[in-house]
Amino acid sequence: MKGFILALALAVAATPAAAQIGKAEGPILIDSDRSELRNDEGRAIFEGNVEATQGQARLLSNRLEVEFEKAGQTGGPGSMGAMETVIATGDVFYITPEETARGQRAVYDITTETLVMTGDVVVKQGCDVSTGDKLTVDLVTGNSTMDGKQSMGGDDRVRVVLYPDGEAEQRDNCE
Repeated sequence: MKGFILALALAVAATPAAAQIGKAEGPILIDSDRSELRNDEGRAIFEGNVEATQGQARLLSNRLEVEFEKAGQTGGPGSMGAMETVIATGDVFYITPEETARGQRAVYDITTETLVMTGDVVVKQGCDVSTGDKLTVDLVTGNSTMDGKQSMGGDDRVRVVLYPDGEAEQRDNCE
């Protein structure tokens, strides 16, 4: 799960040049129906069929917002400080050859190095599946917590299905 969380974070380091969504290095390509740079607010917004790719990693959402450190905005239009927060909303999917995660919102706080994914979260690695309503991950330690709606006052609980080594490979299709 740590690999998924590290890759989901659109920026592993606190500078735009070192941003990552996958294990691969290189440029990040962001396709969207619309993009907007709000230099005075320190934000970049991508809306409509957003797809961010880097290597074999893909982050899909309806909206992607990157918040920058305002103290670093000393230049003219288009200059931004270090990235602080990345927020993906609306049908958020993170896809790599090894894993898939889905939720309604994902917030990566670069300064605290934490990721919170909420809204009917499903994490799938091979045939193993974890579901809940809120996933919180400390990116430094790799420790994570999955909460169900029950722990937040609702009825649903966390559910995890794990297959012993070798048993999952015997299944024809894990989909």
